[in-house]
Amino acid sequence: MALIGEVHAARAIHGQAGGAGQAGEGGYCDGPVRRHVQHVRVAEVVDVRAGAVELQTEDAETGQVVNRRFINDLPLIDRNIETLTSLAPGVTEMNDSCPEPCIGTNFVSNGSRGASADFLLDGASATNSEPNGGITSVTYLPSPEAVEEFKVQQTNFSAEYGFSGASVVNVVSRSGSNKFHGSVYEFFRDDSLDANDWFSNHFGDPIPPLRRHNYGGTIGGPIIKNRTFFFFDYDGLTRTGLSTANAGLPSDAMRAGDFGELCAAEGGTFNGSGRCSTDAGQIWDPYSGTFNGTITRTTFIPACAACRIVSGMRSRSSSRYITATFAPTKRNGLLPAKKRPPR
Repeated sequence: MALIGEVHAARAIHGQAGGAGQAGEGGYCDGPVRRHVQHVRVAEVVDVRAGAVELQTEDAETGQVVNRRFINDLPLIDRNIETLTSLAPGVTEMNDSCPEPCIGTNFVSNGSRGASADFLLDGASATNSEPNGGITSVTYLPSPEAVEEFKVQQTNFSAEYGFSGASVVNVVSRSGSNKFHGSVYEFFRDDSLDANDWFSNHFGDPIPPLRRHNYGGTIGGPIIKNRTFFFFDYDGLTRTGLSTANAGLPSDAMRAGDFGELCAAEGGTFNGSGRCSTDAGQIWDPYSGTFNGTITRTTFIPACAACRIVSGMRSRSSSRYITATFAPTKRNGLLPAKKRPPR
């Protein structure tokens, strides 16, 4: 901290001369200079101001704005801005077989029904409604490079917004300015940069090949300065690759009509009547059972009888669910002909 001061200098007058140091009549002699330093007191003031939280009195809308900085800096594995809607409080992804980006609206907002949001692009709706289920799907979303910001509007938005069960995602595209500006980009994914999943490693399957290139560019500028602007973007995607899948297939014994290993796989054993000690390993008559909150099977197919009566089989892609087609006879009397499952 610097001290602020003033320095004053004065010259002393010794009077008219006579004797030593005389400078003549009316002359002056220079004497010692006295310096006076005046220190000024310095005060330091820290002014802390806190503004009161202002209530939003225009409407009761809640939401989250995702600006250009978030869009540009946060990673997007599929380059889809809809993924960033999860930044808004209360937004969670649907846990089903259609994870985002699937139809663009498959998320839950504050406990509302999933797949019911509306996407607006510069004020125009970009969603399509499925008439039977009432779900919505996004027909077009611009590239992240062409989006300035968007807002996830939730709960009690104003009457100008509709066509939505819970949320409105309001997207604002980028525009030109008085100066020309542009960008080029290329985002690539390659199997050499990927890790193998656990199941593929377990069964010795290699990483499937993948070549994914997302490329494009933007340019914007003035048409008439301070009046009219343009902005253009191009986004291209090329992808080639394969995928691996694991599925359960019937064993040779199952193909011959012997399903006894299902019981052993569940840790059970057969008794004298051919009944597996574990229900999960038993084959049941699909037309039997009672329902009292849960389905209780009553008629089982004995192991030895199953070996004799199986005439055909259809298998699903699971090691635990095998569908067999039975041709009952008078000798076993397990299934009446009129209840035979359709092929």
